Amino acid sequence: MAVVGNRKQLMSLLLLLCVITSGVVIPPPWAEAQVTCPGLINTLLPCAVYIYNGGEVPATCCGALKTAVDGLKTKQDRQSACQCIKEALGKATAEQLKRIQALPGYCQVPVPFPISPSVDCSSVPKRIN
Repeated sequence: MAVVGNRKQLMSLLLLLCVITSGVVIPPPWAEAQVTCPGLINTLLPCAVYIYNGGEVPATCCGALKTAVDGLKTKQDRQSACQCIKEALGKATAEQLKRIQALPGYCQVPVPFPISPSVDCSSVPKRIN
């Protein structure tokens, strides 16, 4: 019974996260990002169970993280992704925040901005090193 409840809660939280963050980033028309928050959240769905419950990081999560980072081609993409993640982190518990912050190191996928609820997304670098 608890597993079913946890799955319903997880899906509800993911749906809420997509709805809440879907309109957060509205870049000016001359600098439209190709990365959208709902698209980014959808790409990172394989990480959701780990983020919410802990345990082992699924290999599909690391692949999803790499795919998401590889898609950040422009500064606007990186700033949009940064803002999306920042908004999502504001709703995370302390334990979830720790797990999210550990993913780039665990997966050996460098993220081009600090994963922090207080990051200044306007200072995201122009290119990924």
